[in-house]
Amino acid sequence: MEEPEVLSFTKKFLLILWKNLRMLLGRKTNLAYLILFSFVFPLGVVYLAWTAEIEASGKEINNEHSLNPLQGKITLLYSPRNKILESLIKGVSFPEYDDNLTIYVDGFVDAKALEEVLTTNISNEGVRGIEFPDEWSDISELPHRFRFALRFPITKYFKTNRLISQHNKKNDYQESGFLLIQREISIQYLQKKNSTQAVIRPKLEQLYTNVELSSTAYIRVCLFCVFVLMLMMDVEDIVEEKELQLKEMLNIFDVSNSLQWLAWYVKSMIITIVISLFVASIWTLINIRIIWPFQNMPLLPHTDWSVFLFYMLVCSHSFICFGFLVSSFCSRSIWAGIIVPLLFIASFLPTIIMDKDTTGTLASILCSIFVCSAMGMGLDRIVIWEEAGLGLQWSNLFKTSWLNDSISVGAILLIMLLVSLISVLICLYIEQVRPGEFGTPQPWSFPCTKRFWCPSKYMRRVLSLPVCYPVQRGNSKLVNANAKGQISGVQIKSLSKSFGKRQVVTRLTFDLFENEIMVLLGHNGAGKTTTIQMLTGTIQPSSGTAIINGYDIQTQRLLARRSLSICPQKSIFFGGLSAASHLRFYSRLRGLKGAAVKQEVDKYLQKLSLQEKANSSARSLSGGTQRRLALACALCGNVKVVFCDEPSSGLDPSSRLELWKLMLDEKQGRTILLTTHQMDEGEVLADRIAIISDGRLRCLGTLASLKKQYETSYLLTCEKGPRCDVPRLTQLIAEHVPHTRPQSNIGSDVSYRLPHRFLRSFGSLFNDLEQQKEQLDVVGFGLSSASLAEIFMSHGAEDLGSGGGGRTSGGGLDEQRQRQAQRRRDNCCLRCLGQWEAMLLKKILYIYDKKWMLLVILLLPLVIYLLSIIRRQSSSNMKRLPLTLADYKSDDVLVLLQPKSDARPMRDISNAYQELAQQHCTVERISQNVGDYIGPGQETPERIYEIKRSLIAAVTVDQEMIVWSRNDPFLHSAPLSLNLAFNAMAKAVVGPEASIEVTNAPFKFSDKVDGATISTIALTIAVSIYLSIVLAIFAILVVQEKVTQIRMQQQMSGVNMVTYWLTHYIPDLVLYFVFSLALLVAVHESCHPGEMLLILMIIGVAALPFTYIIACLFRSPGRAVVIISTIHNLIGGLFAVIMVIWYQRVYETEFRWMIYVFYLYPVFTGTFAVVNGFTRFEQCHADSIPVENLDKLRLNCTPGLTPVHYYCNCFDILDWVEVKYLLVSGIIYLLMLFFANYITTVWYGLKYILFCLCLKKKPASDDEDVVAAAERISKMSTEDRKKHALVLKRVSKRFCCVSAVRGISFTVKPGECFGLLGANGAGKTTTFKMIVGEISSTMGSIHVRGYSLKWSPTAARKQIGYCPQHDTLFDFCTGRQTLRIFLLLRGTPRNLVTEASEKLASDYGFFKHLDNKVKDYSGGTKRKLNAAVAGEGSSLICLDEPSSGVDPASRRHVWNVLSSLRDSGKAVLLSSHSMEEVEALCTQLAIMVDGKIHCLGSQQRIKNKLAQVLVLKLVVETSPESTAHTLQKIKNQMNSDYPNSWLEEEFGGRLTYHIPTDKLRWSRVFLYIEKNQSSWKVADYSLAQPSLEDLFLDITKKKSKKKNQSRQP
Repeated sequence: MEEPEVLSFTKKFLLILWKNLRMLLGRKTNLAYLILFSFVFPLGVVYLAWTAEIEASGKEINNEHSLNPLQGKITLLYSPRNKILESLIKGVSFPEYDDNLTIYVDGFVDAKALEEVLTTNISNEGVRGIEFPDEWSDISELPHRFRFALRFPITKYFKTNRLISQHNKKNDYQESGFLLIQREISIQYLQKKNSTQAVIRPKLEQLYTNVELSSTAYIRVCLFCVFVLMLMMDVEDIVEEKELQLKEMLNIFDVSNSLQWLAWYVKSMIITIVISLFVASIWTLINIRIIWPFQNMPLLPHTDWSVFLFYMLVCSHSFICFGFLVSSFCSRSIWAGIIVPLLFIASFLPTIIMDKDTTGTLASILCSIFVCSAMGMGLDRIVIWEEAGLGLQWSNLFKTSWLNDSISVGAILLIMLLVSLISVLICLYIEQVRPGEFGTPQPWSFPCTKRFWCPSKYMRRVLSLPVCYPVQRGNSKLVNANAKGQISGVQIKSLSKSFGKRQVVTRLTFDLFENEIMVLLGHNGAGKTTTIQMLTGTIQPSSGTAIINGYDIQTQRLLARRSLSICPQKSIFFGGLSAASHLRFYSRLRGLKGAAVKQEVDKYLQKLSLQEKANSSARSLSGGTQRRLALACALCGNVKVVFCDEPSSGLDPSSRLELWKLMLDEKQGRTILLTTHQMDEGEVLADRIAIISDGRLRCLGTLASLKKQYETSYLLTCEKGPRCDVPRLTQLIAEHVPHTRPQSNIGSDVSYRLPHRFLRSFGSLFNDLEQQKEQLDVVGFGLSSASLAEIFMSHGAEDLGSGGGGRTSGGGLDEQRQRQAQRRRDNCCLRCLGQWEAMLLKKILYIYDKKWMLLVILLLPLVIYLLSIIRRQSSSNMKRLPLTLADYKSDDVLVLLQPKSDARPMRDISNAYQELAQQHCTVERISQNVGDYIGPGQETPERIYEIKRSLIAAVTVDQEMIVWSRNDPFLHSAPLSLNLAFNAMAKAVVGPEASIEVTNAPFKFSDKVDGATISTIALTIAVSIYLSIVLAIFAILVVQEKVTQIRMQQQMSGVNMVTYWLTHYIPDLVLYFVFSLALLVAVHESCHPGEMLLILMIIGVAALPFTYIIACLFRSPGRAVVIISTIHNLIGGLFAVIMVIWYQRVYETEFRWMIYVFYLYPVFTGTFAVVNGFTRFEQCHADSIPVENLDKLRLNCTPGLTPVHYYCNCFDILDWVEVKYLLVSGIIYLLMLFFANYITTVWYGLKYILFCLCLKKKPASDDEDVVAAAERISKMSTEDRKKHALVLKRVSKRFCCVSAVRGISFTVKPGECFGLLGANGAGKTTTFKMIVGEISSTMGSIHVRGYSLKWSPTAARKQIGYCPQHDTLFDFCTGRQTLRIFLLLRGTPRNLVTEASEKLASDYGFFKHLDNKVKDYSGGTKRKLNAAVAGEGSSLICLDEPSSGVDPASRRHVWNVLSSLRDSGKAVLLSSHSMEEVEALCTQLAIMVDGKIHCLGSQQRIKNKLAQVLVLKLVVETSPESTAHTLQKIKNQMNSDYPNSWLEEEFGGRLTYHIPTDKLRWSRVFLYIEKNQSSWKVADYSLAQPSLEDLFLDITKKKSKKKNQSRQP
């Protein structure tokens, strides 16, 4: 073999990067989502911007900045009441209106009286207040210091709590008429003070056109979707690798965690670079704008594309690092999909809560810590730079974007980079402290240890220690290594491991040799997995060491890891990688390169027969192929040492045989350690066997040597005739084998255990049996060879009795069980109450288990509400603001003065203006027009922007005075600039002591909400998002129970669909009520709390059952939560809000019918109801609804129109059309859930009509027993069916055009164990699913105790106990709680539940684990608990692989319990891949092939019918040099003496011959083998009738041969 190279760090990195990219390309759905969100969405933003501007371009754009006209009439209220003041107010006129405006004037005693009238007068929007000082109530002339305050309502216009704001796009002062009234009062004052001179009426103009970047919100949402979707995919993949042990597997193959993180980072950055280049190109380079002043410009017209690309890359980097941090805390990919979007939404909160105009430097830095907030802040500043006409450039990257800004884009990006570095460090730390299920956690203080900072110094100290490990072989009788001249591939030396005070492995010492397979056996918890973890370096040994390929695992762990590989217990593959890609990846990872990699991949694809599926996803292959592929991945790359952890678990015999062949073919040049619970696997594969128990080595040696040392035995099975004399048969056998007694005597078979030491007597025994068969009425007999299981039972079995808890199968409890069963049948009312108690207990335990997640969701609206209160208090608008330039006192503030005339009074006005302004800011006198001075074409863009960011006001002094102002960032520029001009005129015209002081004093209506309250639409969106998340959370348990078949288990236990769904619905509705209360606290100021709570609860009534229905469509809880919440948000929330806003447009089209369809979607309808609830609070009062035409008004309240017609919200809530829809749809959805079974029954009837013509012809069968059984079943009466536990009559199942089951018929009687066998794809699992009602049959009938699964499914399921192939348990419960739930569901009285639970735990051997959480159980213990739950079935117990993953001792313990259940009269239906289990339990068998029953009958009958041969197994033990010669000698002699025999299998020194039994005596063959045993050097042999496994394999081979022949032309 070519010696593989040792990969450098760079080559490993490139290989892992290749793997990550291939995973992305292999997952077509994820790739499609990524393309959609990353490429189509940005194009969609461009399209939306383009269409929006096309629509806007059709409208007339008015660039005139005129004052907003007042609507017809205006009422001016003033105080105090005074004739001078009254004369001034009545003199106010508005020439712009050409006498079309009626002015009402009224005065009040003082300011208090004025405010009282203003705050209570909410019906007339035209009321405005003018407040003069109260001491002016008795003045006779106007003072020189003229002061007044304008009182306008706060709810609509002004932000008097701040001076500067970059986020104000409204011309508030112009639209409100504030400037109009200010101007006219000022003019009236000047005229009153100087009646001899005409007062100039200034004209107000805007300094800058309000430029607003279109589609800003779209850009933010698009970037969020692009980053978050990609990040969610990465986090799920990373967590999945950790969850499936793939991350630890790569560690074992010397791929460090840091390298894996680096590869994930680079993969993500490659994708984001591509996406960022695309987005930056189409947003900054493609000309799509058509609106002035951006004509023929891109979406971001001024921003440098490279700067925007840098911004996107930094954001990408931060998102990726944040994703790594999140993934380090997640151990389940299910929860990663839920947590990631929630955390990203939470990271948006700081920017939502903070005040963008007043945020200080420290607050901005803190907000920049949160990745989404930092992205949003950066985007806000890019928009500001764009609107300034400069765009973000490298030159201004570290400059603040506007006057009051506290942080630059560059600073935000630097903080993001710093935070991302901290995130990575925390991620690496958490990974060491909490590595997940398969890693070894470090102490929390490990960074403070010397070993962490000086690893090389620590290693030198370790290497300098004397290595002396005492080797204890133990009792030489137990250990027979027999390894002379062999090379040790692995040397284990006093290896020990303890966890705290618990010793798991104790001084384990043995060697593993090259070219051999060492089989390690032990019970569950014996220390097998811990031993492998120590050998692979996953965990550190407490003491001792091991030498792997010459390298010490303690001091040379990395070098040792390069020589080894592992095949884990479960088939774990990278999602999206094909079979060939896996082989290529692992071959390259182990140092092969170039042509050697291709040769290795082709070799294993050929061995696995996967050439046609080489490019198929490894996860899509069948179970058997996956296990063989996993083994091939462990073997490829010329690896020297391989550890295999139960490689054949869950495989049928034929798949298991193929895997064995692969291992035997590949063992040359390797050292292989294999753990298994299958004893036959150990017998076939093992060159040596080690058995450990409780962490100690119990015995070691070859199979032959162990059999010689221990009292093993054979199993003799005789098929009885109707007149068989069993005592006489027993007596005959005892004459040859003393003290023999029947081991079992069930049905037509009786079996005896014959000790191995009497092997030489078997010849005479068989001779006598053959001679006396007719006298004893023995139909046939067979002998099964001695097994490894007996040796294991002697030395490797767990002491189950010690954990039993002192309960035995006493008769008293049996009587108690009988009384319990009677009470189950008699008291239906108590049974119903018990079921409700059980289901509610399950729900409470689930809620308690998820308490932290639910608590976070519960506190979310409360936290947001508290933050909004803090913001509201800091941003109150109720403030009197004097409009003076002194508030802007700064050298950074600029005022422009353009004097056009030197004539008086113009010169005096200009001088006064300059004198007033330069007291507080910089004043520039200019000669050119103001518009030209600040406009384009002047100097550089930077100079223009410097003027723009500081210019607050300007004036052109001429006969026609122009006052220039702006709206942003100086909010009060307009009234301030106007007042500055009037003050200059006052000093020039009235005198230097004259002044005009204007104050903006807004008022609040007494019964209106604070102006800072969030708008109705914003509140509705927030409520919709929260409800979407809450409702999606309720889908988790529904999906989990459906996917894991726990729902089916509960139905089997007697729960009907009404009880099942109500026990979900009621607790969820209560929990939803609690969430609604939390939400109500957050929105109570904008609604009537009681009414809004009623609305929310009505939404919950309808939305919960609808969510359950949607949840039933999913197979992954995490994916269900993400998709359901997204659907609720997009359709139920966003789309509903859009319809609220644009419904008038939609209503005018032919698509208005869509609203009626969407009203069947509860979240959509609920969004309308929430909008109406908020609108009702704002608009509905005692006189809101016109009394006349009331019935006609109700007709207008149709779906979709209620937000348009405000009066619809003022009717009683129960009269709302939304409420009616919600209540009716909720009832309909609940009924759909309740009567799902009846819908299935109707579907049965339809299928019967559809398929009856296709399946009229009875399926043919070659087996007479099968035909006879079918005929007998077809003639059964109703009474006959009631006597059988199970009856299948011509049952068929079709999936589209594929027939999975084809007209099978069989019965199972009470007290009978029926084995249903078949290879993968034979239809066995489909048959099981039809029997338990998980899927429906296409044709035929299934009856359980006379109840039809078609027409009485609930009654039939109550008779069944079901143990599916995969564990169906509540992982949030303890074993005791699980048993309590299912016992109560079965109707066990409450006073017997505790005792019955402990009895079951004792019987099935898991009493000591009874109070542990199920999620902490081992696989074997979970199977025991599943079997215990199934064992409570009333009449029929269906077991699908009940002992998979259970050690032999526990397996036999479970068999004994199942046998006792069978003997008690219950029928057992068993499906298993373990033929040993079938032989131990089953009295009747059916073997399925291609959806049909191939043979039917008792074990011995099937053997007699199909087994026309004897199976001779020989184990030759000699030196490697003479093995070939000896084997050839045996083959020649067998061909000579038994020419009709054939060699079935040859594995190393093992030969298996099939000898035809026609006219052949067993005794003659035994004597023949005994005669040649010495010359053939036979270490061990057995002669037996073929086992069930032999028959099974023979049937499979014939089937495969037949298929191959049919394919040939």
